[in-house]
Amino acid sequence: MNSPSIIILDGFEITENLKDFYLHNVDEVYYEHQGVNKNNGGTIYIY
Repeated sequence: MNSPSIIILDGFEITENLKDFYLHNVDEVYYEHQGVNKNNGGTIYIY
């Protein structure tokens, strides 16, 4: 079973629904994922 996504903004975890979240002030997004087949996965950065 997959764990839920964790969203952190300015060092604080966001627990509200992102559907209603304003993203116009967000400068950087990154996504960390677990790899498959014993791979460490990685991080995807979006600027």
